[in-house]
Amino acid sequence: FFVPDEWGYAYVHLGNINYQGRYFFQLFNSFVLPRNTDQLIIIMPFYFIFWISIGILSAYGTMKLLYDNQTITKTLLLSLTLPVFLLFSVAMLSELPAFALSMLGIYLTVWFWKRGNTPIRYLVPFLVALLFVAADFTRANFIIFQLLGFIPFLVSESKKTNIAQGLLASLIFIGPAVFFMFFPYDVASAIIPTIQIALVGSHPIAVSPPITTITTAASATTIGGSPPIGPQGSIFPEAPETFNPTNMIWVFVKGMAAGWNPVILLVIASSFFLLFYKMLRKEKDSFLVFWPALLALGTFAGAAFVYSSVTSLQLSTALRYSYDALPAYFLLAPIVLSRIKKGKWYGLIIAGLVVSGLLIVPFYQGTLQSGLGGSYPYLSGNQSFLTLDYRTPYAQMRDYFHANPASQYIVVGEPKKGYFNMTYDWKFTPAVSDLNVVFYPYLSESQLKANGVTSFYLYLEPENFGLMQNYGSNVSTIYESPSFYFAKVTIS
Repeated sequence: FFVPDEWGYAYVHLGNINYQGRYFFQLFNSFVLPRNTDQLIIIMPFYFIFWISIGILSAYGTMKLLYDNQTITKTLLLSLTLPVFLLFSVAMLSELPAFALSMLGIYLTVWFWKRGNTPIRYLVPFLVALLFVAADFTRANFIIFQLLGFIPFLVSESKKTNIAQGLLASLIFIGPAVFFMFFPYDVASAIIPTIQIALVGSHPIAVSPPITTITTAASATTIGGSPPIGPQGSIFPEAPETFNPTNMIWVFVKGMAAGWNPVILLVIASSFFLLFYKMLRKEKDSFLVFWPALLALGTFAGAAFVYSSVTSLQLSTALRYSYDALPAYFLLAPIVLSRIKKGKWYGLIIAGLVVSGLLIVPFYQGTLQSGLGGSYPYLSGNQSFLTLDYRTPYAQMRDYFHANPASQYIVVGEPKKGYFNMTYDWKFTPAVSDLNVVFYPYLSESQLKANGVTSFYLYLEPENFGLMQNYGSNVSTIYESPSFYFAKVTIS
């Protein structure tokens, strides 16, 4: 299934579109992911496994340096009750790689504190800075790690009474962090598409050739010229138009409660207060856990700040952003879990599973759909998009064409405006490469008849249902629903 924005990320990748600001995410996908829809679907499970493995192994390594094995086991098991962790770890979104990159950076930071007495120790701040830069160039709200990730290096060395070494480690981090923070935006925006074109060519999605005899202004949909510009982005999060602190807190709380489930949210809140108490008592490793956990929570707080002026923010968006704070779970949850006895531990697991189950079915089914309107006009109506039998209009068209073979299929309909269009949406549908389908915007029967066309297919979305009246009685309806209309038209 596709959650809000995921369709857009796949579209950007398959169309070789410049997604400004997310340079690492875009370039990495260009290197490792195919731009053929069928191949992309096959490789995606391995793509998810790659990123989640980095994230989980980094989280395990971090906890191994801080906690005992029994506590680590409890933490990993309880993570299976995090709804957002389960759902969005298998989605083509930037949250998963940003979590993996930041978690790996946190692991190296903790390693520097705990095991850093080696000749190569001063490579660690440099590598951590690059990882946090990559996380920022994947999701803009991770810039907080890039800005403040040097603090542990300064504090860890300073606590050993060697201020000079602490400053050196901090400067090694700050150098690449600042360089990439102020890297010319225009230069980066020009370099990335150039590299992509060198890798895959300018137009990786093949489009069926138009009918050459039709020469009207309403020609077939083709893809030509320079790659289009995708969603606008930046390495810096955008400030809200009007800051609303109450709404910011509400976005943060409801996103955490829905994304992490209330049971785990209670565990994390308790752990945070316990950790703060430990810091006041200057207990060992308390700052080491507190600072990166605070930065991780700050990534979601930053997103809540950006959306504080949006009073009607969809819950699906709020819970999605709670994924960004996941490093805080693996740092904070063990604090409380280490104090829970065996019998109560089982009760906590059961409570987490029950609450997560109640959230996922049916709460999450409705929540994930809450962001699938507007930008995706055919994903509307009362149909559930998360059921196994759901098919997009394009998948239904594909099934029909496979069942009714022909040398070419002409589809006429008003194309979508702006970000999406019929050709790209069709090419994103699996198992269509063997079908010769040509999409046209609105053409009259006389235009088609003058070019020897005797039949064609009509695809309309709700705002254009009225165009059906233009085709008289020679229309044979194939699919009709509140979200789209598909029919065969015979020209007499």
